[in-house]
Amino acid sequence: MDKRNYENIEGMEDLKRHPFFKHAVYRRDKVLFTPCLSYCSLERWNDEYLTFTERFKKKYADPYGYIMDDLDRIRPGPDTKTVDFG
Repeated sequence: MDKRNYENIEGMEDLKRHPFFKHAVYRRDKVLFTPCLSYCSLERWNDEYLTFTERFKKKYADPYGYIMDDLDRIRPGPDTKTVDFG
């Protein structure tokens, strides 16, 4: 990604100064990444390119019922079976 590609994306000015730029743009669904996070794109080249939300839903939300809380932690959803060790 160079400056020509992302300067017109909404909210990108704030992310450019983020210390973990790659993570910040991925987490906020601004770009699509391959599973290894080595290749990114602003458009979907094939089925491997997914946003963070799409990948999270595919891996955790749909099969297991996990959700992201307000601190970006993965937590069990209200209908997810859990074990109470207490």
